[in-house]
Amino acid sequence: MFLPIYIYGSPVLRNESVDITKDYPDLDRFLADLWETMYEADGVGLAAPQVGRNIRVFVVDASVNADELIFNTQAAFYTACSSFISRNWGAGRKERILKSYIVSLAYSFAAGAICGVLLLGFGRDFLSIFANEQAVIEAGMQRIKIMCFSYGVGAFMDCSIAAARGLGKSIVPMIIVVLGSCVFRVVWIYTVFAFYKTIPSLYLLYFFSWAITGAAETLYFRRVYRQCMAGMLA
Repeated sequence: MFLPIYIYGSPVLRNESVDITKDYPDLDRFLADLWETMYEADGVGLAAPQVGRNIRVFVVDASVNADELIFNTQAAFYTACSSFISRNWGAGRKERILKSYIVSLAYSFAAGAICGVLLLGFGRDFLSIFANEQAVIEAGMQRIKIMCFSYGVGAFMDCSIAAARGLGKSIVPMIIVVLGSCVFRVVWIYTVFAFYKTIPSLYLLYFFSWAITGAAETLYFRRVYRQCMAGMLA
């Protein structure tokens, strides 16, 4: 459930918070709501007083620091994909268009997969940079165990979008990604997550949304590629 966020100046933020124990009523549900609210607000951390609960509890997603590093690494190949495809299309070198896509996809997938495996293997060491409590590190590992398999899957989505743009198509890829990575996630939160109410069920939306969107973007690029090839041969 998305919780209301109180901003600077709200009276509730001036109240003193109290310590709690693991027996605090509905703590698991509150933590799940806190995570959901943090992600919906596009944040990386959120404290209980910010949602009107004066208890000393907060959540922080240290693994997003790894996300940015991995995404930026993969983004280099997406940019290369779009550039090479557009240049080869303009030069009429049709045999190099598909090669550019396959090579870029292979490199971006490999980068995501390798980084994901490394993050899984050294995740606790990485998270210890941001936290020293074992419970916090284990919470971060819950996300890493799902996200490490998602980075490679995301390559199919982003690389196919870049390839379609290289062939001059951007509107349809944009619509597909909005439906697959935005609308689908909202539906997931109000159905799957609302039913299970667990942190893993929230994180899994990344894998499934990227997989579904990636499949749709790949099929669309295949269609556009065939149309362009037919036009070049005519």
